[in-house]
Amino acid sequence: MNTRYLILAFSFSLLTLMTACGDPGLDPDDCDPEVDENCECTLDDDGAETDDCVDGLTQDDQDCTCSILDPDPAPEADPTPEADPTPEADPTPPEPESFRFVMVEDLTANPRGDSPGADIDAISIIKISGDEFFAANLQPESSIDCEGNLSCDLNALLGAPDVIDQESGECFGVANPTGGDVDGDLFTALNGGFVIVDFSSEENGDVSIENGDQIHVFEVGSTECGAFDDDPFSVSVAIAISDDVEGSFQEIGVGDGSNIAPVSGL
Repeated sequence: MNTRYLILAFSFSLLTLMTACGDPGLDPDDCDPEVDENCECTLDDDGAETDDCVDGLTQDDQDCTCSILDPDPAPEADPTPEADPTPEADPTPPEPESFRFVMVEDLTANPRGDSPGADIDAISIIKISGDEFFAANLQPESSIDCEGNLSCDLNALLGAPDVIDQESGECFGVANPTGGDVDGDLFTALNGGFVIVDFSSEENGDVSIENGDQIHVFEVGSTECGAFDDDPFSVSVAIAISDDVEGSFQEIGVGDGSNIAPVSGL
C-alpha cells in the first residue's frame, strides 16, 4: 500500500514538473529540457549539457544549473511602405503678367508730304487714379519709313508734348498754327509705319497697363491743335513682343476724332 502511494506521489510530482517546464516564466530550476525546448541544463563542473537536472542536482548527485532560454524573436514584419507624401497645394497662383507696351500704328491710306502720315507729338497713359505718365522708352521693333520724311526721329515722341500745349491747346507756340513755322524735329511722322513704347522709368516707376486706364495719343491735327489734318491711327497693347511683332498686340482703339483710347477687355 505504501509502495503504491509512493508511486502515485512520484507520478504526480513528475506531472507537475512537466507542466511547469512548459512555462518559461517559472523558476528555471523547475524546467525540464526534455519537455521544454527553451530549457537548458548544464553540469556545473564542466558546463556539459544534461537532460537530468532537478533542483540543482542530477540523479548521480552532480551539481547542475538550468536556465530558460529566450525564445527566438518573431521575425520583424516588413515595414509598411510610406505612402507618397500628399503634394503640397500650390501657393497663391501668380498674378497674370501685366500689359506694358503700347503700339501706335499709322492707318493713313496714302501718306504724303514732308511729314507723311500720323504726326505723333507724345503718347501718355492716364491711370485710373488720374496720374499721367508719358512714354519713356522706345522699343527697337518700332518701324517707320524715313524716305522723304523730314520728321523721322522716333525719339521726338518720347516724354511730354513739345508741339501741343495741353493747357492752351496751341501748337508750335502760336494761336493759329497754319501761320506758324512747323518744326519737324518736335514730333514723329509715322509714314505708314508704327512705333512701340513703354512707360516704366526711374522717374515714373513701374507702370503697367490695366483696364480702366486711358491711352492718350497727341497727334498733331485738328483734334489736338484746331488745325492740320487728323490722320488715322490705331492703338494696341501687349504683354511682350514676339517675333510676330504686330501679332503680339491687342487693339484697344482707333483715332477717330478722339485721341484718347480707353483700355478694356484685357
